[in-house]
Amino acid sequence: MHKTFKPLVLGLRCYTDRLKQLELGVTLMKVEYLQT
Repeated sequence: MHKTFKPLVLGLRCYTDRLKQLELGVTLMKVEYLQT
């Protein structure tokens, strides 16, 4: 069980990190758009 569980957690962590980066990029774009 542990062997399949660990990569799943790592994949989820990678996915959440990517989501955060995407969110950050979108908010930065919004800020830049509003400033101009």
